[in-house]
Amino acid sequence: MALTAAVTLVVAGSLTWVATSATGSSARIGSATGLPSGDPCATVTDQSLSGMDGEVSSWSVSTYSNGCTWRVSLGGEENVYLSLNRSVPLSGGDAALAEERDTENEGVPADSDELFAAAVDRAVKHPFYEETDPSDTWDRPLNFGNESTLVLAHFPDGSGGSQHQAATLVVRDGRLVSTVNFLLTSPEEDMDLNTAEEVLSDVAADIFG
Repeated sequence: MALTAAVTLVVAGSLTWVATSATGSSARIGSATGLPSGDPCATVTDQSLSGMDGEVSSWSVSTYSNGCTWRVSLGGEENVYLSLNRSVPLSGGDAALAEERDTENEGVPADSDELFAAAVDRAVKHPFYEETDPSDTWDRPLNFGNESTLVLAHFPDGSGGSQHQAATLVVRDGRLVSTVNFLLTSPEEDMDLNTAEEVLSDVAADIFG
């Protein structure tokens, strides 16, 4: 599989690709301090994937971030995209460049605390329709890493029917901030925090121990 080496800037929890440096199967990307260099798709065990009828859909690797997306069955819904993103703060020079390019004036996270806060804030945004405000949000702390928060957001679907429901687990462990999320687009019933935590329990155990 061809791999593109690039610098990734993390701006308010989103990934912005800014400079491609090499393309080809032999490309190598250095990992920033604190970012695991192992295959992000290997963080979820075959046993857990089997229980979710899951398979890898896509993956990404860059200097400051890497991640994986699986197509799974969750919450009674098939073809759900379950995503993991792992990020660390930018170095001083790249942070300065990101500030210059921050046209949205949202600021660039300067450390892992700010990166964690930005990821939690991002969790109440619809992953596909950012102009859609949530109708309800809930959150609770969990016991992963140095700090972690589970966020659940419901979004109106625009037709007066059932709402889209997004669950996001954000975990900070040292410099590393990890986000695991999924979106249900045709839920049979409303999901609450207890259900979201239960649905993510096996995956969270695999990734965070």
